[in-house]
Amino acid sequence: MNFNKITDHYVVSEQITINDISQIKNAGFKTIICHRPDGESDDQPSHKILEETARSLELNFFYQPISPGQFNNLLFQDFEMVCKSAPAPIFAFCRTGTRSATIWALSQKGKLSDDEILSKTRSAGYDLSQLFV
Repeated sequence: MNFNKITDHYVVSEQITINDISQIKNAGFKTIICHRPDGESDDQPSHKILEETARSLELNFFYQPISPGQFNNLLFQDFEMVCKSAPAPIFAFCRTGTRSATIWALSQKGKLSDDEILSKTRSAGYDLSQLFV
């Protein structure tokens, strides 16, 4: 598991395991967002198991599955609501972290310049320049 920092309050990662959750808690995160739909691969733990473990460690957990390339207005609204109301810092994950980085980037359009958004995601290891063509 990697901690790919986009901002001081939002970090993304590839798929996590149950054992990673205590490390996430120990790193100071207050909220976990799962952007990976259940069943994408056979070796992936269900979000329910991850949620139970997170909540047992007093972490907030939100399940906001994003199928690859399937971003929509309702998803953006839900994401922004979570980011505004959930305690930070937030740890978000999907299969590789790209969907979690992408939803953040798209939610920042009009709030930050395209260059700022791309700089933050690039420094976290995600080249999202195709979003701003």
